[in-house]
Amino acid sequence: MLSPDRKEYSYTCDIWSVGIVMYELATTKNPYADAPGAKVNYFKTSLKVLQSPPPELPAGKFSPAMADFLKRWYISLNVQPGQKR
Repeated sequence: MLSPDRKEYSYTCDIWSVGIVMYELATTKNPYADAPGAKVNYFKTSLKVLQSPPPELPAGKFSPAMADFLKRWYISLNVQPGQKR
């Protein structure tokens, strides 16, 4: 899956990818899929990635550590380059 970072490749692409992989491992679902088992349309998926907020875990189903990791991941995506983290 591609990163919503529209500029050149940087470490933020890796950070985004780690969060998506962690989400998929935890939920066994692709957060941008149309339906389970549906054929992937990469153009449509790319638009969803660019236009949607990052996915959030279902409340109360995961450990506090996992929920905290993804919460921090989500916050890190909203920090502009050059800002302190």
